[in-house]
Amino acid sequence: MWWRVSLVVLVLGGCQSKGPEVSASDSPSSTKASTLTPLQVKNQETLLALAKAGDDPTKVRVVDHRAYFSSEAAAKEYIEAAEKLGGVSIIRTNHGAHAVKSQIKQTTDATTVDRISGELNAAAVAAGGEYDSWGSPVMSKSNKNQSGKVDPEQKIRDDIRSSGFSMMSVMEDGDGPGFTYSIGIHQTIKAPEVVVIGPSPDLAQHLVQAYYLRVRDGEEFESNKEYSDFLTKFKVRFEAVHNGHYEDYFGRAIDHYGGQEFPVLQMILPSTSGVWPWDANASEEFKSGQPVLSRMPVK
Repeated sequence: MWWRVSLVVLVLGGCQSKGPEVSASDSPSSTKASTLTPLQVKNQETLLALAKAGDDPTKVRVVDHRAYFSSEAAAKEYIEAAEKLGGVSIIRTNHGAHAVKSQIKQTTDATTVDRISGELNAAAVAAGGEYDSWGSPVMSKSNKNQSGKVDPEQKIRDDIRSSGFSMMSVMEDGDGPGFTYSIGIHQTIKAPEVVVIGPSPDLAQHLVQAYYLRVRDGEEFESNKEYSDFLTKFKVRFEAVHNGHYEDYFGRAIDHYGGQEFPVLQMILPSTSGVWPWDANASEEFKSGQPVLSRMPVK
């Protein structure tokens, strides 16, 4: 999950190439009767989500491509193929598994996405690994610097200047649940940033906005207390995020602040039956859908 960073909305796509071919008519974004691989089907779904978020597919941006390998040698073989596509790659090793993030400057039109993800998928399979998915920031007309070029950091600065903060939303994927977090609240009003894990982006963004308005008005939030008026029927709680989770969740914020010297609170929501993730009767599904980040992560 360490690469799951985004600008406004990070939309993720991709899947394994194994399995039967799927008819394009099975994809909600297709009306043709041709056949597509599972990877192409997933690409279409992700491109549709990008389009709904206002993305301009003709704009060049840095797209993260992810793959997994059982050995470092296999990972390096894959990286050689990614470098031929202009990719800059990083390897992370955890308990013998080697995760590779390759960043490639590209557009997100369907032809380019299918070509690059297809080549990387083939390279991963050839190296004995698995191509997992790709993630892209949403690039709209507003994401430009003064020279007219797309600049994700400029968009963050513009948001902070106009609204007091910016919001990042990461879609749910194989690495974990979706989440939304703020950037700039600590910069503008010296309050902690906030992250909400699990709810839909619409609800999470509403909660982040509500948090900002309340801390802007001077309210402070503490651990081990319940707070009302965020949700209609339920109270929420807050926990300070351990900085051991920062790289996994707050990549854009780290880039913006130039390090990890900013506090983050996690807004924690109960289940519809009022159960908290740490309660003995909390289900594993509920706990995994909203991991609590107050403790040092187990590596």
